[in-house]
Amino acid sequence: MKILILGLILTSMNSFGHGDHHIPGSIPAAPHGGVVKEAVHQHAGSAKHDHGKANKKEVFYEAVLKNNLLTIYVLELSTHGYQSFLTIKTSDVKIKSMEALNPRKKKSYKLAPNTSKSNYTVDFSKIKGRRFIITISALYAGANYVGKVQVERK
Repeated sequence: MKILILGLILTSMNSFGHGDHHIPGSIPAAPHGGVVKEAVHQHAGSAKHDHGKANKKEVFYEAVLKNNLLTIYVLELSTHGYQSFLTIKTSDVKIKSMEALNPRKKKSYKLAPNTSKSNYTVDFSKIKGRRFIITISALYAGANYVGKVQVERK
């Protein structure tokens, strides 16, 4: 009887870990004090590029919403020890689309970001709400990366 119970316990546990093995167990802190989420490489919509290299790139989006200004940074995880993020220049990235969803009101806003050397900014003074899910689609190194970041007004 004890063997049967032990067998049930061992077989009911998830003993096989699956997922992306490139990202370390914990990611570094956000370099600009925002919220960081991983961008997923999408094969659809990508230009001709080496999919093997694109899958090895760890691209992240960082969003900071402060004083009615949303700032988006495109980051790449440093391959030297995975201990820091590198901010990607906006000249190397092409934003395909960016939108904000207010999940409480289920209202979506198309965003037209302004570009600076290292980030994208959007004026949020006319957009009402406290919490938003920002969906970003961008081309980087010929590959399409899509990600969602949740931000809140402080």
